[in-house]
Amino acid sequence: MASSTDTFELSGATVVQRTALEIVPDAADFEFFRPLFGYWADRRRDRVAPSRADIDPVDLPAALLPHLLLIDVERDPLDFRYRLAGTAADHIHGMRLRGVRVLDLEPEPFAKILQADLMRMAQDLEPQYLRHDFINREAVSRRFRVLRLPLSDDGERLDIVLVLAEFGALGR
Repeated sequence: MASSTDTFELSGATVVQRTALEIVPDAADFEFFRPLFGYWADRRRDRVAPSRADIDPVDLPAALLPHLLLIDVERDPLDFRYRLAGTAADHIHGMRLRGVRVLDLEPEPFAKILQADLMRMAQDLEPQYLRHDFINREAVSRRFRVLRLPLSDDGERLDIVLVLAEFGALGR
């Protein structure tokens, strides 16, 4: 179930409808994300979030690895940089994401929205599940869903964001 929807412009011709979704682990449309969310929840135990040491991508289904990303949280000032990006994410962005700052992504409006989402996660340590709907440059309707999960070594501060992204075409 959608909890909020907003729109933003990527370019003069591309408008993105962005919807924050409720995480319902048993929902049929959450199937792609279920293994990672279950793994994260299991490693979290009674804490607000698991630590990075609790997470080993080797424990995840191999089919998820191309869609997996890790984003490091830098301090003073608060900033975010890709530590690891699977091949699917690199392909969609048209570049190797490892080492890239979130604010250096293109297009700039997307980078700013992502930065704001990550800053909010740094404050509340809450998972984020979002859907983006838009028509790309090739006039193909696209749907991008992403699950972002916080990792915290001390249970109070965001250290890394564990991300699973699903990219899909909806047709012409």
